[in-house]
Amino acid sequence: MKLRSPERAADAEQRRRVTPVEQHIHSFLEVVPLMATGFLATLHWDQARALAGRTSASTASAARSPPEPAPRSSERWPCSAPSPTRRR
Repeated sequence: MKLRSPERAADAEQRRRVTPVEQHIHSFLEVVPLMATGFLATLHWDQARALAGRTSASTASAARSPPEPAPRSSERWPCSAPSPTRRR
């Protein structure tokens, strides 16, 4: 790999002006893959731990209990009237 000399970097600055906006955009684009990896690891934590070798995905997902079904509207609001049924 050929390293760039400071003279070549100075020459590039003279040929083309890099604005602060462009520098910020490139900086943001460098961080996007890291942010995406973090978001996916947060959303799928058990799979991320299995990928890292901390636990297996099958035991992590089996250890969680299934979610409880959502209550019906009459169970949430016991004093409310039942919803009208639609006749055809």
